[in-house]
Amino acid sequence: MLIPIVQFLEDMTVNTDGNILSKCNGLLHSILTFEFILALEVAVEILSLTLPISRKLQDPGLDLTKCIEIIQTVLDVLKNKRQNVTFNNIFNRAVSKAENLNIEVKTPRICKQQINRSNNITSSPEEYFKITVYFTVLDNFITSIQFMFFDNQNPILFKIQQLIPYCLHNKSEEHIIEGATFYEADLPGSIDELKGDCIVAAALDSTTSKKGKNKYSNRRIQRN
Repeated sequence: MLIPIVQFLEDMTVNTDGNILSKCNGLLHSILTFEFILALEVAVEILSLTLPISRKLQDPGLDLTKCIEIIQTVLDVLKNKRQNVTFNNIFNRAVSKAENLNIEVKTPRICKQQINRSNNITSSPEEYFKITVYFTVLDNFITSIQFMFFDNQNPILFKIQQLIPYCLHNKSEEHIIEGATFYEADLPGSIDELKGDCIVAAALDSTTSKKGKNKYSNRRIQRN
């Protein structure tokens, strides 16, 4: 879609005048830069991960624990994308599109002194844009997700989740007690009783698991 948009704006600059001409020239000036093309490629790389996840999070049957697991997985994938091999692919795609539009790939002029932000002295355009564009966008995206889903969590909701029977099988005793302590006044027994129940339940699960493994082993022995 980028090339048709550029062609349309170029036609508008020839066939119009006044305010429309000024706006079209301004848009062309912004679009026909390598920074803009690279930013588009970075957006495609990130949004290709988050779009499917956003659809999953709208599933009415999705519980809070599963939601957080999905978000954490996305965060881990985004953090892993800080590898050079990932950016190299993005950079090469942007360079290819820039060449089709006759846009030169070069680093901006570096001032000797800057007041508001530090200069990034690098040996190549790829390294420069990795730091100034890719890392900046990626880090801001990671920070936003972290704040929205983890730093700004509602502790009451998560403590309720820790007491739902369906979710208890993958919760540690520490998490269960933490949730129960928040609602201690509403419990039928004491926290100490709950701790005892957790210990017994863990022991029963362990015994059941061992019996299952022994039955499987005996069947294999009998077959052999």
